[in-house]
Amino acid sequence: MHAPTIVSVLALAAAAVNAVPNAGIADDGVVEKRQNPVIQLFDARCYENRIFQSTVKGMCRNLAPNLRDRAASGKAGKGFRCTVFRNLNCQGPMYDFVGGDPKFCKLKDSAKSWKCVLD
Repeated sequence: MHAPTIVSVLALAAAAVNAVPNAGIADDGVVEKRQNPVIQLFDARCYENRIFQSTVKGMCRNLAPNLRDRAASGKAGKGFRCTVFRNLNCQGPMYDFVGGDPKFCKLKDSAKSWKCVLD
């Protein structure tokens, strides 16, 4: 008497599970590791008060208008070399840095664009 009811409930449960979309979950069950930033910019000297970070690699990027000419210091992620440029579109005077280069504590609020590549 209970067996048909149990079988019916199990069949309905299986159908409901199959009807749920995968919601972007990988079929192989692999969870992607969160990416570490390749660049961080700060509006205070020597890595205080982070205002920007990104994981974009190998492309010239312009800072958003509200972030331009604000960076006083910055860090490159492990294994990366980043360049900040005084002008938009990675033009003009530039400064290269690797890791937490202490010289980059003195950027003087003049960055408008940047690019990071593998070192």
